[in-house]
Amino acid sequence: MTTKTTTLTVAEIERAIVAALTETDPEASTMTKFLPIRRELERRPDVAYAAPVTALLSLWGRGEVEIVMVRGSAYVKLADTFDHTPDHPAAVARGEHRRLMAI
Repeated sequence: MTTKTTTLTVAEIERAIVAALTETDPEASTMTKFLPIRRELERRPDVAYAAPVTALLSLWGRGEVEIVMVRGSAYVKLADTFDHTPDHPAAVARGEHRRLMAI
């Protein structure tokens, strides 16, 4: 007897993260601790250990979520209209168009 194990793609995990954030805060007005979302995803047998973090960073890189690190913990929220505004051209020219704030 063989068992076939499938793993979710990064895009599917991204959708799960966005769904969790939308359920937690539909108006994207507050930051939510990412650890409970990550742990919930990692409990699923079809999600690899580092996949939620990879998916979150992919969402952040596209400007779909905002991340703030506070004492080593990631807090996230869905990006709002302000977050989607183009970055300053000088910052983009220096390669600084996406920053992760750490407090």
